[in-house]
Amino acid sequence: MIVIRAERAPGKVAACSVGGIEKGEEIDDRTAQELEKAGHRYLPVEDGGGLGEVEACEILAQALAGDGVSFEVSDEGRAVFSAARRGFYTVWREGVEALIRTGLFTFASIAQPAHVERGDILAVLEALQPSYVREELLELTTSARGALRTAEYKRLRLCVILVAKGGYDLDSMEEAVVDSIRRYGCEVCGVHATAPDAESVTKAINTCLNGCDGAVVAGGLSNKPGDYVTEVVACKYRIALYGFPMKPTANAILAYDGDDKPLICVPSRIAAFRRDNALDLLLPIAATEVDPDVVITTWNGGLKKGWIEARHGGR
Repeated sequence: MIVIRAERAPGKVAACSVGGIEKGEEIDDRTAQELEKAGHRYLPVEDGGGLGEVEACEILAQALAGDGVSFEVSDEGRAVFSAARRGFYTVWREGVEALIRTGLFTFASIAQPAHVERGDILAVLEALQPSYVREELLELTTSARGALRTAEYKRLRLCVILVAKGGYDLDSMEEAVVDSIRRYGCEVCGVHATAPDAESVTKAINTCLNGCDGAVVAGGLSNKPGDYVTEVVACKYRIALYGFPMKPTANAILAYDGDDKPLICVPSRIAAFRRDNALDLLLPIAATEVDPDVVITTWNGGLKKGWIEARHGGR
């Protein structure tokens, strides 16, 4: 617990409730000294030179709200952030963590990165003291500026590649992938079936990437003999994500070619999971302006990138 003492006439004010002291209650010097001995921190504020909690919260919220994020501040010094548009929500963690470490505010956000709709609640910021030093607050805004962002989706033209193999229901695979692509505002510029061998898969991917903004490959991702999609991707493309706890299995891949065109690969069993599947994570990432190198750095290449590189010699 941190109590901030504001030195304002006629007395000193507790910033939050602790022990028998309520937030906003005036405290005398003896009580302040006892609290200080107990390890609580104090911030002196000269009379007339401080900011109220509502004004302070509004200044910080303006700094935190980046592109595609709006906010409202209540009379209690609480800012609620919401999505100003449909898109892909991310938080710059370093800036927010620096803010939390000060102990002057609390901050809570929904799990992210995440697909959000316009108006969705994203985060809440709350002031913990009744008065703030303007200079210190402005310094905080520098490190946290634009930390919350909702990136708008690009209207990608994506080609669908279905790996034809015994036991695969190509019609169901196509329907599941096409529905997901259109759900995120992208366009299907073609659907092609290919044999599962490495040469055929390579040719199909190259053809699609040459004529479209990206490609989605369904099937051929297992480690069984005869499945070569993973090997082809690992050897020829930059892997951003591979393997994570999203249905239908953990073998989905997000990679990029030399022109930063996204290549998304999902297992054939995508047909059994029409919602909340791997495409619901990978399509929003691929369809935003997020730099591929940022994706690779942020997620450290996914859970299994190192394993792929060791086995297949990918880059």
